[in-house]
Amino acid sequence: MKTSIYNNLNNPEKLEELYQTEPKRFEQAFRELYPYIAEKPGTKFWMVRLDFKKTETPAEREQNRKSIWLLILCSVFAIFLIKLPDIAGRKTEDYYSANAAFIVFAAMTIYIFFDRKIWSKSRFGQVAALLIVPVIYINLFPGNFSTDIRNLTYIHFPVLLWGIFGWVYINFYRRDYSRRADFIRANGDIIILTGLILIAGGIMTGLTMGLFNVIHLDIEKFYLQNIVPAGLVSAPLVSLWVIRHYPNITNRLAPIIARIFTPLVFLSLLAYLIAIPWAGTNLFSDREFLLLFNLMLLAVAAIIAFSLSETKQQPSRFNLFMLFGLTIMAGLANLLALAAITYRIGEFGITPNRFSVIAINLLLFVHLIFIGRRLGQVIFQDRETRIVEKAITAYIPVYLIWAAIVIFFFPIIFCSY
Repeated sequence: MKTSIYNNLNNPEKLEELYQTEPKRFEQAFRELYPYIAEKPGTKFWMVRLDFKKTETPAEREQNRKSIWLLILCSVFAIFLIKLPDIAGRKTEDYYSANAAFIVFAAMTIYIFFDRKIWSKSRFGQVAALLIVPVIYINLFPGNFSTDIRNLTYIHFPVLLWGIFGWVYINFYRRDYSRRADFIRANGDIIILTGLILIAGGIMTGLTMGLFNVIHLDIEKFYLQNIVPAGLVSAPLVSLWVIRHYPNITNRLAPIIARIFTPLVFLSLLAYLIAIPWAGTNLFSDREFLLLFNLMLLAVAAIIAFSLSETKQQPSRFNLFMLFGLTIMAGLANLLALAAITYRIGEFGITPNRFSVIAINLLLFVHLIFIGRRLGQVIFQDRETRIVEKAITAYIPVYLIWAAIVIFFFPIIFCSY
Protein backbone atom coordinates (compact mmCIF):
# COMPACT_ATOMS: atom_id res chain seq x y z
CA MET A 1 0.00 0.00 0.00
CA LYS A 2 2.82 2.44 0.83
CA THR A 3 4.35 1.87 -2.58
CA SER A 4 1.01 2.52 -4.29
CA ILE A 5 0.50 5.73 -2.30
CA TYR A 6 4.01 6.98 -3.01
CA ASN A 7 3.74 6.27 -6.74
CA ASN A 8 0.39 8.09 -6.99
CA LEU A 9 1.01 11.24 -4.95
CA ASN A 10 0.35 13.31 -8.08
CA ASN A 11 -2.74 11.31 -8.99
CA PRO A 12 -5.56 12.38 -6.62
CA GLU A 13 -8.14 10.14 -8.32
CA LYS A 14 -6.00 7.04 -7.71
CA LEU A 15 -5.31 8.08 -4.10
CA GLU A 16 -9.04 8.43 -3.48
CA GLU A 17 -9.63 5.02 -5.05
CA LEU A 18 -7.00 3.46 -2.77
CA TYR A 19 -8.59 5.12 0.26
CA GLN A 20 -12.13 4.06 -0.61
CA THR A 21 -11.03 0.46 -1.29
CA GLU A 22 -9.27 -0.10 2.04
CA PRO A 23 -9.56 2.99 4.28
CA LYS A 24 -7.92 1.54 7.41
CA ARG A 25 -5.00 0.06 5.49
CA PHE A 26 -4.61 3.32 3.54
CA GLU A 27 -4.58 5.38 6.75
CA GLN A 28 -1.99 3.19 8.44
CA ALA A 29 0.29 3.19 5.39
CA PHE A 30 -0.09 6.94 4.82
CA ARG A 31 0.77 7.78 8.44
CA GLU A 32 3.90 5.62 8.27
CA LEU A 33 4.91 7.27 4.99
CA TYR A 34 4.03 10.87 5.89
CA PRO A 35 7.33 11.93 7.58
CA TYR A 36 9.13 11.29 4.28
CA ILE A 37 6.60 12.95 1.95
CA ALA A 38 5.42 15.86 4.11
CA GLU A 39 6.86 18.45 1.71
CA LYS A 40 5.08 17.07 -1.34
CA PRO A 41 1.93 18.84 -2.60
CA GLY A 42 -1.37 17.51 -1.31
CA THR A 43 0.00 15.41 1.55
CA LYS A 44 -0.98 17.96 4.21
CA PHE A 45 -4.57 17.82 2.97
CA TRP A 46 -4.63 14.04 3.39
CA MET A 47 -3.23 14.25 6.93
CA VAL A 48 -5.88 16.81 7.88
CA ARG A 49 -8.52 14.57 6.36
CA LEU A 50 -7.28 11.48 8.19
CA ASP A 51 -6.92 13.37 11.49
CA PHE A 52 -10.40 14.88 11.29
CA LYS A 53 -12.50 13.39 14.07
CA LYS A 54 -15.81 12.91 12.35
CA THR A 55 -18.92 11.78 14.16
CA GLU A 56 -19.48 8.07 13.89
CA THR A 57 -22.31 7.38 11.48
CA PRO A 58 -25.05 4.83 12.22
CA ALA A 59 -23.61 2.60 9.49
CA GLU A 60 -20.16 2.70 11.12
CA ARG A 61 -21.63 1.96 14.53
CA GLU A 62 -23.46 -1.02 13.05
CA GLN A 63 -20.26 -2.23 11.38
CA ASN A 64 -18.30 -1.96 14.65
CA ARG A 65 -21.06 -3.85 16.45
CA LYS A 66 -20.94 -6.63 13.85
CA SER A 67 -17.16 -6.78 14.13
CA ILE A 68 -17.34 -7.23 17.90
CA TRP A 69 -19.96 -9.97 17.54
CA LEU A 70 -17.76 -11.69 14.96
CA LEU A 71 -14.85 -11.51 17.42
CA ILE A 72 -17.01 -13.04 20.16
CA LEU A 73 -18.25 -15.85 17.89
CA CYS A 74 -14.72 -16.72 16.75
CA SER A 75 -13.51 -16.68 20.36
CA VAL A 76 -16.36 -19.01 21.39
CA PHE A 77 -15.43 -21.29 18.49
CA ALA A 78 -11.79 -21.41 19.65
CA ILE A 79 -12.78 -21.97 23.30
CA PHE A 80 -15.14 -24.79 22.28
CA LEU A 81 -12.35 -26.54 20.36
CA ILE A 82 -9.83 -26.16 23.19
CA LYS A 83 -12.36 -27.65 25.65
CA LEU A 84 -13.61 -30.36 23.26
CA PRO A 85 -11.80 -33.25 25.01
CA ASP A 86 -13.41 -32.25 28.34
CA ILE A 87 -16.84 -31.86 26.73
CA ALA A 88 -16.57 -35.22 24.97
CA GLY A 89 -15.08 -36.88 28.04
CA ARG A 90 -12.27 -38.37 25.97
CA LYS A 91 -8.90 -36.85 26.77
CA THR A 92 -6.01 -37.90 24.54
CA GLU A 93 -2.36 -36.99 24.96
CA ASP A 94 -1.94 -35.89 21.34
CA TYR A 95 -5.03 -33.67 21.05
CA TYR A 96 -3.41 -30.40 22.09
CA SER A 97 -0.04 -31.02 20.42
CA ALA A 98 -1.86 -31.80 17.16
CA ASN A 99 -4.64 -29.19 17.32
CA ALA A 100 -3.46 -26.20 19.39
CA ALA A 101 -2.09 -24.34 16.35
CA PHE A 102 -5.17 -25.21 14.30
CA ILE A 103 -7.51 -23.82 16.97
CA VAL A 104 -5.74 -20.44 17.01
CA PHE A 105 -5.09 -20.06 13.27
CA ALA A 106 -8.51 -21.38 12.20
CA ALA A 107 -10.28 -18.86 14.45
CA MET A 108 -8.08 -16.01 13.18
CA THR A 109 -8.56 -17.07 9.55
CA ILE A 110 -12.34 -17.23 9.92
CA TYR A 111 -12.36 -13.83 11.61
CA ILE A 112 -10.28 -12.06 8.96
CA PHE A 113 -12.19 -13.80 6.16
CA PHE A 114 -15.58 -12.43 7.24
CA ASP A 115 -14.35 -9.12 8.69
CA ARG A 116 -12.79 -8.12 5.36
CA LYS A 117 -16.05 -8.88 3.51
CA ILE A 118 -14.04 -10.61 0.81
CA TRP A 119 -15.89 -13.85 0.82
CA SER A 120 -17.66 -15.60 -1.98
CA LYS A 121 -18.89 -19.18 -2.23
CA SER A 122 -15.82 -20.26 -4.17
CA ARG A 123 -13.39 -18.53 -1.78
CA PHE A 124 -15.27 -19.90 1.22
CA GLY A 125 -15.00 -23.41 -0.20
CA GLN A 126 -11.27 -23.01 -0.84
CA VAL A 127 -10.53 -21.72 2.66
CA ALA A 128 -12.73 -24.38 4.28
CA ALA A 129 -10.97 -27.14 2.34
CA LEU A 130 -7.53 -25.76 3.19
CA LEU A 131 -8.41 -25.81 6.89
CA ILE A 132 -10.43 -29.02 7.08
CA VAL A 133 -8.24 -31.36 5.01
CA PRO A 134 -5.00 -30.80 7.00
CA VAL A 135 -6.73 -31.03 10.40
CA ILE A 136 -8.43 -34.30 9.45
CA TYR A 137 -5.09 -35.60 8.21
CA ILE A 138 -3.24 -34.60 11.39
CA ASN A 139 -5.89 -36.17 13.64
CA LEU A 140 -6.02 -39.41 11.65
CA PHE A 141 -2.24 -39.67 11.55
CA PRO A 142 -1.35 -43.38 11.86
CA GLY A 143 0.01 -44.38 15.24
CA ASN A 144 2.56 -46.79 13.80
CA PHE A 145 4.90 -44.02 12.61
CA SER A 146 7.94 -43.16 14.71
CA THR A 147 7.92 -40.39 17.29
CA ASP A 148 10.35 -38.39 15.11
CA ILE A 149 7.95 -38.37 12.14
CA ARG A 150 5.01 -37.46 14.37
CA ASN A 151 6.89 -34.63 16.08
CA LEU A 152 8.15 -33.21 12.77
CA THR A 153 4.58 -33.22 11.47
CA TYR A 154 3.31 -31.40 14.55
CA ILE A 155 6.15 -28.84 14.36
CA HIS A 156 5.55 -27.99 10.68
CA PHE A 157 1.75 -27.99 10.87
CA PRO A 158 1.57 -24.43 12.35
CA VAL A 159 3.73 -23.13 9.46
CA LEU A 160 1.21 -24.43 6.93
CA LEU A 161 -1.71 -22.95 8.89
CA TRP A 162 0.14 -19.64 9.13
CA GLY A 163 0.43 -19.63 5.33
CA ILE A 164 -3.32 -20.21 4.94
CA PHE A 165 -4.03 -17.38 7.38
CA GLY A 166 -1.64 -15.13 5.45
CA TRP A 167 -3.27 -15.93 2.11
CA VAL A 168 -6.64 -14.82 3.48
CA TYR A 169 -5.11 -11.80 5.24
CA ILE A 170 -3.65 -10.43 1.98
CA ASN A 171 -7.02 -10.71 0.26
CA PHE A 172 -5.84 -13.68 -1.83
CA TYR A 173 -3.41 -11.40 -3.73
CA ARG A 174 -0.61 -13.95 -3.55
CA ARG A 175 1.65 -12.07 -6.02
CA ASP A 176 1.41 -8.71 -4.23
CA TYR A 177 4.69 -8.38 -2.32
CA SER A 178 3.65 -5.18 -0.52
CA ARG A 179 0.65 -7.01 0.94
CA ARG A 180 2.95 -9.81 2.05
CA ALA A 181 5.11 -7.22 3.83
CA ASP A 182 1.99 -5.82 5.50
CA PHE A 183 1.21 -9.34 6.68
CA ILE A 184 4.68 -9.73 8.21
CA ARG A 185 4.26 -6.40 9.98
CA ALA A 186 0.83 -7.52 11.22
CA ASN A 187 2.44 -10.66 12.64
CA GLY A 188 4.82 -8.51 14.65
CA ASP A 189 1.96 -6.38 15.93
CA ILE A 190 -0.07 -9.47 16.86
CA ILE A 191 2.87 -11.01 18.73
CA ILE A 192 3.56 -7.83 20.70
CA LEU A 193 -0.07 -7.14 21.56
CA THR A 194 -0.76 -10.79 22.42
CA GLY A 195 2.24 -10.74 24.75
CA LEU A 196 0.92 -7.62 26.50
CA ILE A 197 -2.56 -9.14 26.82
CA LEU A 198 -1.14 -12.37 28.27
CA ILE A 199 1.03 -10.46 30.75
CA ALA A 200 -2.01 -8.46 31.88
CA GLY A 201 -4.01 -11.69 32.04
CA GLY A 202 -1.33 -13.33 34.16
CA ILE A 203 -1.39 -10.43 36.61
CA MET A 204 -5.19 -10.56 36.77
CA THR A 205 -5.08 -14.33 37.34
CA GLY A 206 -2.72 -13.95 40.28
CA LEU A 207 -4.79 -11.15 41.82
CA THR A 208 -8.09 -13.00 41.32
CA MET A 209 -6.90 -16.25 42.88
CA GLY A 210 -5.25 -14.31 45.70
CA LEU A 211 -8.47 -12.43 46.50
CA PHE A 212 -10.51 -15.65 46.57
CA ASN A 213 -7.91 -17.34 48.77
CA VAL A 214 -8.28 -14.51 51.28
CA ILE A 215 -11.96 -15.44 51.75
CA HIS A 216 -11.04 -19.17 51.83
CA LEU A 217 -12.50 -20.10 48.44
CA ASP A 218 -10.22 -22.26 46.30
CA ILE A 219 -10.89 -21.47 42.63
CA GLU A 220 -7.42 -22.35 41.38
CA LYS A 221 -8.37 -25.64 39.70
CA PHE A 222 -11.48 -24.20 38.01
CA TYR A 223 -9.63 -21.06 36.92
CA LEU A 224 -6.62 -22.88 35.49
CA GLN A 225 -8.73 -25.49 33.70
CA ASN A 226 -11.32 -23.13 32.19
CA ILE A 227 -10.50 -19.42 32.28
CA VAL A 228 -6.79 -19.65 31.45
CA PRO A 229 -7.20 -21.86 28.31
CA ALA A 230 -10.00 -19.57 27.11
CA GLY A 231 -7.75 -16.55 27.55
CA LEU A 232 -4.81 -18.20 25.80
CA VAL A 233 -6.74 -18.98 22.60
CA SER A 234 -8.66 -15.68 22.64
CA ALA A 235 -5.66 -13.36 23.10
CA PRO A 236 -4.38 -13.62 19.47
CA LEU A 237 -7.93 -13.04 18.19
CA VAL A 238 -8.35 -9.92 20.32
CA SER A 239 -4.95 -8.68 19.10
CA LEU A 240 -6.01 -9.21 15.49
CA TRP A 241 -9.23 -7.29 16.13
CA VAL A 242 -7.31 -4.40 17.69
CA ILE A 243 -4.79 -4.02 14.86
CA ARG A 244 -7.61 -4.26 12.30
CA HIS A 245 -9.78 -1.56 13.86
CA TYR A 246 -7.27 0.52 15.85
CA PRO A 247 -4.04 0.31 13.80
CA ASN A 248 -2.54 3.46 15.35
CA ILE A 249 -2.25 1.69 18.70
CA THR A 250 0.43 -0.73 17.54
CA ASN A 251 1.96 0.56 14.31
CA ARG A 252 4.59 2.64 16.16
CA LEU A 253 5.45 0.07 18.82
CA ALA A 254 6.77 -2.74 16.61
CA PRO A 255 9.32 -0.59 14.68
CA ILE A 256 10.75 0.78 17.94
CA ILE A 257 11.17 -2.70 19.40
CA ALA A 258 12.78 -3.92 16.17
CA ARG A 259 15.27 -1.04 16.14
CA ILE A 260 16.16 -1.64 19.81
CA PHE A 261 16.70 -5.38 19.47
CA THR A 262 18.62 -5.43 16.17
CA PRO A 263 21.95 -4.17 17.64
CA LEU A 264 21.40 -6.20 20.83
CA VAL A 265 20.89 -9.41 18.85
CA PHE A 266 23.90 -8.56 16.67
CA LEU A 267 26.16 -8.17 19.71
CA SER A 268 24.75 -11.31 21.35
CA LEU A 269 25.31 -13.41 18.23
CA LEU A 270 28.82 -11.99 17.77
CA ALA A 271 29.72 -12.81 21.39
CA TYR A 272 28.21 -16.28 21.01
CA LEU A 273 30.24 -17.12 17.90
CA ILE A 274 33.44 -15.83 19.52
CA ALA A 275 32.76 -17.86 22.68
CA ILE A 276 32.16 -21.19 20.90
CA PRO A 277 35.88 -22.06 20.37
CA TRP A 278 36.67 -21.20 24.01
CA ALA A 279 33.72 -23.09 25.52
CA GLY A 280 35.10 -26.56 24.84
CA THR A 281 31.82 -27.78 23.36
CA ASN A 282 32.04 -30.00 20.30
CA LEU A 283 29.31 -28.74 17.98
CA PHE A 284 29.80 -31.76 15.75
CA SER A 285 29.00 -34.35 18.42
CA ASP A 286 26.65 -32.62 20.88
CA ARG A 287 23.11 -33.25 19.58
CA GLU A 288 21.29 -30.99 22.08
CA PHE A 289 23.75 -28.17 21.47
CA LEU A 290 23.14 -28.45 17.72
CA LEU A 291 19.35 -28.35 18.18
CA LEU A 292 19.58 -25.23 20.38
CA PHE A 293 21.96 -23.67 17.86
CA ASN A 294 19.43 -24.18 15.09
CA LEU A 295 16.64 -22.72 17.23
CA MET A 296 18.83 -19.67 17.75
CA LEU A 297 19.35 -19.39 13.98
CA LEU A 298 15.60 -19.51 13.38
CA ALA A 299 15.07 -16.79 15.99
CA VAL A 300 17.75 -14.58 14.42
CA ALA A 301 16.29 -15.09 10.94
CA ALA A 302 12.86 -14.09 12.25
CA ILE A 303 14.28 -10.94 13.87
CA ILE A 304 16.04 -9.99 10.62
CA ALA A 305 12.86 -10.48 8.62
CA PHE A 306 10.77 -8.47 11.05
CA SER A 307 13.34 -5.68 11.40
CA LEU A 308 13.67 -5.31 7.64
CA SER A 309 9.92 -5.39 7.13
CA GLU A 310 9.69 -2.37 9.43
CA THR A 311 12.26 -0.37 7.46
CA LYS A 312 10.79 2.86 6.11
CA GLN A 313 11.50 4.83 2.96
CA GLN A 314 14.63 6.51 4.40
CA PRO A 315 16.14 4.27 7.12
CA SER A 316 19.23 5.39 8.99
CA ARG A 317 22.60 4.20 7.73
CA PHE A 318 23.34 2.81 11.18
CA ASN A 319 20.21 0.67 11.16
CA LEU A 320 20.98 -0.62 7.67
CA PHE A 321 24.56 -1.51 8.61
CA MET A 322 23.33 -3.28 11.76
CA LEU A 323 20.89 -5.33 9.70
CA PHE A 324 23.57 -6.07 7.11
CA GLY A 325 26.00 -7.16 9.83
CA LEU A 326 23.36 -9.31 11.51
CA THR A 327 22.59 -10.98 8.19
CA ILE A 328 26.27 -11.79 7.63
CA MET A 329 26.65 -13.10 11.20
CA ALA A 330 23.57 -15.29 10.81
CA GLY A 331 24.93 -16.59 7.50
CA LEU A 332 28.25 -17.56 9.11
CA ALA A 333 26.44 -19.26 11.98
CA ASN A 334 24.30 -21.07 9.45
CA LEU A 335 27.39 -22.38 7.67
CA LEU A 336 28.67 -23.71 10.98
CA ALA A 337 25.36 -25.46 11.63
CA LEU A 338 25.37 -26.93 8.11
CA ALA A 339 28.88 -28.30 8.62
CA ALA A 340 27.86 -29.84 11.95
CA ILE A 341 24.70 -31.53 10.69
CA THR A 342 26.53 -32.76 7.56
CA TYR A 343 29.13 -34.35 9.83
CA ARG A 344 26.43 -36.02 11.93
CA ILE A 345 24.74 -37.41 8.81
CA GLY A 346 28.06 -38.78 7.54
CA GLU A 347 28.91 -40.24 10.95
CA PHE A 348 25.56 -41.62 12.09
CA GLY A 349 23.48 -41.83 8.91
CA ILE A 350 20.34 -40.09 7.70
CA THR A 351 17.25 -39.79 9.89
CA PRO A 352 14.06 -37.73 9.47
CA ASN A 353 15.27 -35.21 12.06
CA ARG A 354 18.70 -34.77 10.48
CA PHE A 355 17.28 -34.48 6.98
CA SER A 356 14.76 -31.88 8.19
CA VAL A 357 17.43 -29.87 10.03
CA ILE A 358 19.84 -29.76 7.09
CA ALA A 359 17.02 -28.81 4.70
CA ILE A 360 15.77 -25.93 6.83
CA ASN A 361 19.36 -24.72 7.30
CA LEU A 362 19.89 -24.73 3.54
CA LEU A 363 16.63 -22.82 3.02
CA LEU A 364 17.65 -20.25 5.63
CA PHE A 365 21.14 -19.91 4.18
CA VAL A 366 19.84 -19.24 0.66
CA HIS A 367 17.30 -16.75 2.03
CA LEU A 368 20.00 -14.94 4.02
CA ILE A 369 22.13 -14.68 0.85
CA PHE A 370 19.23 -13.05 -1.01
CA ILE A 371 18.54 -10.64 1.86
CA GLY A 372 22.23 -9.78 2.35
CA ARG A 373 22.70 -9.14 -1.38
CA ARG A 374 19.74 -6.77 -1.50
CA LEU A 375 20.85 -5.01 1.68
CA GLY A 376 24.29 -4.52 0.17
CA GLN A 377 22.69 -2.94 -2.91
CA VAL A 378 20.69 -0.56 -0.69
CA ILE A 379 23.77 0.46 1.32
CA PHE A 380 26.42 0.64 -1.39
CA GLN A 381 24.39 1.34 -4.54
CA ASP A 382 21.65 3.57 -3.04
CA ARG A 383 18.87 1.26 -4.19
CA GLU A 384 15.39 1.58 -2.68
CA THR A 385 14.60 -0.51 0.40
CA ARG A 386 11.66 -2.04 -1.45
CA ILE A 387 14.06 -4.56 -2.98
CA VAL A 388 14.88 -5.83 0.52
CA GLU A 389 11.19 -6.09 1.32
CA LYS A 390 10.70 -8.16 -1.82
CA ALA A 391 13.68 -10.39 -0.96
CA ILE A 392 12.02 -11.21 2.37
CA THR A 393 8.48 -11.76 1.15
CA ALA A 394 9.21 -13.53 -2.14
CA TYR A 395 10.73 -16.45 -0.23
CA ILE A 396 7.73 -17.15 2.01
CA PRO A 397 6.18 -19.77 -0.36
CA VAL A 398 9.43 -21.78 -0.17
CA TYR A 399 8.96 -22.29 3.58
CA LEU A 400 5.31 -23.20 3.07
CA ILE A 401 6.16 -25.77 0.38
CA TRP A 402 8.78 -27.29 2.66
CA ALA A 403 6.27 -27.50 5.53
CA ALA A 404 3.81 -29.28 3.23
CA ILE A 405 6.53 -31.73 2.14
CA VAL A 406 7.36 -32.61 5.75
CA ILE A 407 3.69 -33.01 6.72
CA PHE A 408 2.46 -35.03 3.74
CA PHE A 409 5.54 -36.75 2.26
CA PHE A 410 7.92 -37.45 5.15
CA PRO A 411 5.66 -40.24 6.47
CA ILE A 412 5.95 -41.90 3.03
CA ILE A 413 9.67 -41.27 2.49
CA PHE A 414 10.69 -42.35 6.00
CA CYS A 415 7.99 -44.97 6.59
CA SER A 416 10.59 -47.51 7.71
CA TYR A 417 11.95 -45.32 10.53
